[in-house]
Amino acid sequence: MKRLPFLVALLLAATTAFAFNPTPRATQPRIGVLRVSQEYERGADYVAKSVVRFLREELRGQGVDAYDTGLTYEEVADGKGEDADYYIEIFGADADSGSYGGLDIGTYDVGVSVDVIVSHVAAEVRIYDGRTGELVRSEPLSRKKTAVMPTSVYVGGRSRLFAAIALPFVQHAQYKNITRSAARDAAQVVLETVQPGK
Repeated sequence: MKRLPFLVALLLAATTAFAFNPTPRATQPRIGVLRVSQEYERGADYVAKSVVRFLREELRGQGVDAYDTGLTYEEVADGKGEDADYYIEIFGADADSGSYGGLDIGTYDVGVSVDVIVSHVAAEVRIYDGRTGELVRSEPLSRKKTAVMPTSVYVGGRSRLFAAIALPFVQHAQYKNITRSAARDAAQVVLETVQPGK
């Protein structure tokens, strides 16, 4: 009778042991997101840095071990920084935004200017093997957005005073939207490359 509890405990221990998978789970690749090289910061500095930041956020949101290297491609090639399985670079970022026609709405005293704003972002995402430095994949990124937006408000009056206030944050918000969208595209390219079949 004393053997029965011992046998039950032994059977439970055996079935519990078999429930665990003895083979280790494949670990996520470690991805170092590179900073934009100095020579590419002119003109599109905000967009380039935003795509890099949003790309890292997108990858981490997908459960990928992505980190900011704090270094450029050139610095990593010189042996600086931590080891990574892959390095990601946003290369040759370019951005432009312009008004294509507008309309003033209001009265003599107060009004708003509404314009058709077209913003465009283009860059290239490059994926390098972290051990050899070899270019694994390169894909162009391009995003364009058109929106009708208020660009300024104005106040006038019979006293002949007139004031207009530009609304640059409106265009800034549009840039932020398309750079985030470009970063999503870049993250998809990275995931297809470093996690094939997923």
